Amino acid sequence: MNKNLYLVAFLSLMMAYATCSTARAQAPGDTILIADISGEYTGETKDGLAHGMGVAKGTDTYEGHFKNGLPHGQGKYTWTNGDYYQGQWKKGKKHGKGVRYIKDKNHYLQEVWRKGKLIESVKKPWSIDEMVNVHHVKIERNMIATEGTVRLRFIVNRNKKYKDTVELTGSDGYTVPQRGEWAFKNVSFPFKGNVTFRVRGKGGTRFVIAERCIVAFTIYKPGAWDVTIDEDVSNL
Repeated sequence: MNKNLYLVAFLSLMMAYATCSTARAQAPGDTILIADISGEYTGETKDGLAHGMGVAKGTDTYEGHFKNGLPHGQGKYTWTNGDYYQGQWKKGKKHGKGVRYIKDKNHYLQEVWRKGKLIESVKKPWSIDEMVNVHHVKIERNMIATEGTVRLRFIVNRNKKYKDTVELTGSDGYTVPQRGEWAFKNVSFPFKGNVTFRVRGKGGTRFVIAERCIVAFTIYKPGAWDVTIDEDVSNL
């Protein structure tokens, strides 16, 4: 009988030791299984590992989805020099489509990856340099307009006014109203454009200035372009 009690006690101690060892293996520093983003983690976990949405900060930073301690799904990885990759991940490796930003060249690259290997990389013909109080900006080729034309279109909540507050500056060319909207004309590339406007929402019977919106962009490739600025989050 005593031997059985000793055996039970011994097994209990072994199980307690194994539990403590597991707890140490799942300590906060081991929540992330990639060394360069391990150190500080905020987000969802499962069995002691990052799992779900979270932010991991080490030498580099990753923000997005995790699975079993690794980037998995959609996420943004930022290096210390300011470069970043935003796109799809699988088991800690780039896998699928994404955009990579090269800070010192101000280049955006559309990329396709398979299990951490680069399959395709194409330089994007434009970049968004600044957005303030704007939810989305879309830049696309216009196959009909004259080359050197950059047309602007605004999407704003119907209860707000903005048109009399628009200010445009460009690296060259000139600006003109066009069918109630605006356009840069006779520009050369790369072209830098800056747009500011104020959105005035209704307050009782008066319109009250609510916020100042700013968009700065660069278009590298010659042609005609449309820039759509969406201030209304309900359109996304």
